[in-house]
Amino acid sequence: MAPYVNCVRSIIGQDQRCVIIADGITSHFNELGLEAIEEIGNTIMIPLPAHSSHITQMLDVSIIHKF
Repeated sequence: MAPYVNCVRSIIGQDQRCVIIADGITSHFNELGLEAIEEIGNTIMIPLPAHSSHITQMLDVSIIHKF
């Protein structure tokens, strides 16, 4: 994740905050996850309840659900 964020920041500005929206965020709070977030720096985490991405990802509900 850090290489992508650094690439985008090189385009839009190094001082820009990174917003991470995560479904089931408790699974990301392990040693590796926290190290990755610290490596990125200047971040905000927005937690979503576990298994709720179908609400925020309408393509999954409307199109992919049919398959």
